[in-house]
Amino acid sequence: MQEAKTRKCASDIRNSFDSSRKKHYGTGIGIDFNDSEIGRLQVELSNKRAVHLKSDALTLCSILLLDSLPHSIRIFVNFECLQTHTTELLHAWLGGIWVWRIVFCDSTVQPTDISNTCLDIFRLIESVPLNKCLIILTSPSVPQITDFVPIEHEINFEQLSKKSQALVLDKNIDFQGCEVTLRSVLQRHGNVQHVWDRNWSQT
Repeated sequence: MQEAKTRKCASDIRNSFDSSRKKHYGTGIGIDFNDSEIGRLQVELSNKRAVHLKSDALTLCSILLLDSLPHSIRIFVNFECLQTHTTELLHAWLGGIWVWRIVFCDSTVQPTDISNTCLDIFRLIESVPLNKCLIILTSPSVPQITDFVPIEHEINFEQLSKKSQALVLDKNIDFQGCEVTLRSVLQRHGNVQHVWDRNWSQT
């Protein structure tokens, strides 16, 4: 029965993921994280049914999440998609093989909407005798959601894989009115964290 439900819902889940990725990944595509950072987040998320994950860089943190959780058992959607397709997504998540459900909440979503919706879902999974886990990803400005385990994650340059660090260093940025690569700025000024915070943390 579960396999049948999974097959039936797989297309909808894939479409929801593709829609969320296209809307929110932007310049983050191609970035990945080093194994130690992925392992650290996996440990933080283990054995938790409901997590409120706050990050200073939502897009990059969502990429880290997707790297950290097996793709075959996670659903990734933005809050808008969740609101529009609540019934279908709940049916797929609770009835299919998917364990993790990640909800991306950008700055356009009202904190009260996030809290009310998440508490409704939490009450639902509490009554389900299955290993279903919910992650709500928000900016640090959103108040903590009651009954959710709080995790705060600050993205920094060293957490990226070596390949992604090189990609970031070759990124064009606006420096004092001129378009130059981040690498060329660092060769002259050497402050990677300052330039990283200014040009990537809001991605």
